[in-house]
Amino acid sequence: AILDVEKDYTKSIRDADKDMNEARKESFKQLVKEDTQGDIDYQKSKQEAETAFQDQSYETEKDYIKSMIQTQKDYAKERIRQERDLIDQLRDLEMQNDVLGYIQAQRDAEKQMKDQDDDHNEQLNDTKKQHDEERAENLKAHELEMADLEEQNADRKLQLTVGYLEEQQQRQEEHDKQLAQMKIDAQERLDEQVKSYGKAEAEAWNQFVIDEEREKARTALSKRYADEDRAMQLASNQRSFQDQLVQFQQQEDVAKANL
Repeated sequence: AILDVEKDYTKSIRDADKDMNEARKESFKQLVKEDTQGDIDYQKSKQEAETAFQDQSYETEKDYIKSMIQTQKDYAKERIRQERDLIDQLRDLEMQNDVLGYIQAQRDAEKQMKDQDDDHNEQLNDTKKQHDEERAENLKAHELEMADLEEQNADRKLQLTVGYLEEQQQRQEEHDKQLAQMKIDAQERLDEQVKSYGKAEAEAWNQFVIDEEREKARTALSKRYADEDRAMQLASNQRSFQDQLVQFQQQEDVAKANL
């Protein structure tokens, strides 16, 4: 029975360890599955953010180029109109033989066109500057979005790992408690078996002592009966000897009397 207790205890530990290892394997599989799906979602979010950024950059660049072309077209159209007006004005002055007017008109036209060129170039530079700033802001926003996605993914991995480790720690603590309780239960069963074995052994020893005392009593009684039988036999033999002696003496007396 004691060996059965030890055998059951060993088997229970082996089964508990097996269940523990199986639970760990399943938990790790779930961790890998969730982490893999998280990485897939992360890469998908990155790709969507990158695509949205590229689309936005394309639209911004397209609008900028379109605006610049339209500005250039409008400016060129206005310049052509001014040059035509200037030609008509100069032709009129030439027909009027107004040399000074002619020269002044040319100077005024050149100054006006130069001022317009400066204003136009300034406008182009301002538009380009505004466009570059918008591109920089979009790029910064995109970089921040990508950084947020990366941080979120890192936090996800951290939380997933911490959750897994906490789960393993809790499972290990429960496993240790289970083993400790199994040990206590096995020890209690073992103590009961030992106690029962000791009681049975004591009873067997008491019975042995009783049987031995009985045997001693039977032996003593048998010896007494044997001694009494020997005594009675000896007494009987002595009486028989005396009787024979008396009979022999009587025969001897009779024989002497006959002489």
